[in-house]
Amino acid sequence: MNRCLLVTGGGRGIGAEVSRKAVQLGYSVCINYLKNKTSAENLVDELNSKGNRAFVCQADVSKEEEVVGLFERFEEQFGVPDALVNNAGVLDLQTRVDQMSAERIQGIFSVNV
Repeated sequence: MNRCLLVTGGGRGIGAEVSRKAVQLGYSVCINYLKNKTSAENLVDELNSKGNRAFVCQADVSKEEEVVGLFERFEEQFGVPDALVNNAGVLDLQTRVDQMSAERIQGIFSVNV
């Protein structure tokens, strides 16, 4: 049975390593990215060149309508996900919470939580 995985923020760093490990374990992988299309596409090319099934999907996970679209595209490719790794996250400049604007805090929570 082919298992399938969605990795948010999967194009580089920890997300990329999770994606690499997942295909070693037999998963087909959807690699989500927000901005760095090149990294995500390079990873998909790397994984697919080794006989794995992977595809890339751009979506902003802080926006509900884009998350819905992400899952719709996932289901078109692989069906219902067997697993999800919520790796996407933002921090930007490290500052104390009491020095952050409400908008910045909301942006961090909308992606990270």
